Amino acid sequence: MSTQQSRMTYDSMESLSPVMYVEKKVNALTPLLALLYGLATGTSQIDKDTIRKPYLDETAGQTSSEKTLGLRTQSQFFAIAASADMLLRSTSNHPYEYQMMLGRMLDMEGIKRETRD
Repeated sequence: MSTQQSRMTYDSMESLSPVMYVEKKVNALTPLLALLYGLATGTSQIDKDTIRKPYLDETAGQTSSEKTLGLRTQSQFFAIAASADMLLRSTSNHPYEYQMMLGRMLDMEGIKRETRD
């Protein structure tokens, strides 16, 4: 097994917020993400519109129950996308978007690097 130093740094990847991370993953589905989504939800189709609903403006005619469904679906999708990134990380020499986003968030909170690693 190779122990090469990671070539990726926080500066070399775009900074994603959790909302941007979900949006990016929804727009660029991978076979692994689709498979994990199907296994986790029991559905073969990813409802991109429902996942995006929490981003919509309240004036767009969105009811409270629709927003709740959207938040639940979005949260579930986020967890599945993060799982896909974690699985890919186990076979890679560089971090993926989820790990970079998490690292940046920990940096912003002032968590010491020794604790994070």
